[in-house]
Amino acid sequence: MRVHPIVFDDMSCRLGEGAVWDDSCAGGALLWVDIPAGLVFRKPASGGRTERIDLGQSVGCVFPRFSGGYVAGLRDGVAAFDFERGITGWIDRSIGSDPETRCNDGAIDRRGRLWVGVMPDDQRAGAGRLLRIDGTGPARIVREGLTVPNGIAW
Repeated sequence: MRVHPIVFDDMSCRLGEGAVWDDSCAGGALLWVDIPAGLVFRKPASGGRTERIDLGQSVGCVFPRFSGGYVAGLRDGVAAFDFERGITGWIDRSIGSDPETRCNDGAIDRRGRLWVGVMPDDQRAGAGRLLRIDGTGPARIVREGLTVPNGIAW
């Protein structure tokens, strides 16, 4: 059997990553981020127009929320948002207390907790950390001494 790939979207990003499936909308959609541009994209599986929202600061990860809307790991912390209104509230802003760090990769575990890596802009060794948010916050430090926490998976 031959596999013939197709272009799902020809969107250009400075640093696009963090693809996540969103089954909360009709037919499902693919979400991804452009980290330095502060953009989140949503492309319906059925085709159609790719939506994008500018969250105004670097964005490392994005996930659908059980309660509706989305959650994003940003430079200033973890925020709730939707594509119509933008940021609707902050779940944890302590992450953004150091202006030289930002949220990077993240993952949701089977208990619904958000795990997010925080890293320094200059990637200095040992200055990053892994945090966990159990519901509405605040974030708990799980591990320190990391450099570029990335590839969080179960």
